[in-house]
Amino acid sequence: GQIFPVNVNDIAYLKSDAKYTAIYVGNKTFLVRLGISELSDRLDPQRFVRIHRSIIVNLDFVDSMKAD
Repeated sequence: GQIFPVNVNDIAYLKSDAKYTAIYVGNKTFLVRLGISELSDRLDPQRFVRIHRSIIVNLDFVDSMKAD
């Protein structure tokens, strides 16, 4: 029932679990009652990439990638 302002530039990644999404900012996690698709539509696609159906990452926080 509380509102916390979050700077979108500080979001490292988002992880969905059904109709809720956890937003990871530094050492804090915020749970919102929105699906990841709805949040994805609100984020800059040049900065945020959906790497899995339940995970969106901020490319500013990616150091390296490894293909399996």
